[in-house]
Amino acid sequence: MEEIGKVLPSIFKRQFRRGDPRLAEVLASLWPRVAGQAVAQHSRPVNFGGGTLTLETDGVCWTTQLQALSKEIQAQVNAFLGGPVINQVRVRAAPVAGEAWKKTQWNRKMD
Repeated sequence: MEEIGKVLPSIFKRQFRRGDPRLAEVLASLWPRVAGQAVAQHSRPVNFGGGTLTLETDGVCWTTQLQALSKEIQAQVNAFLGGPVINQVRVRAAPVAGEAWKKTQWNRKMD
């Protein structure tokens, strides 16, 4: 049986070719695997549209850092998806930053 990480990109490539907005939801559940643990602990995908993936971070420092890494993140996500689905990565600080953000229901699912 193939490792799921090898099978998922081919599934995603067919499913999200047309810019399906549900891509952010799918990526959110797999974010540590896609972006790596360090990035996933401080960010999450929140929107996808027009080829742009929007990430929220838990603070201004992480926003700045991930903006600088946006091309690398784009490449990682596209590699995971099996093709050039993401044209741009936009990064913004979450409205609720810091410890409160880390305790959201989304992050509890990630633990």
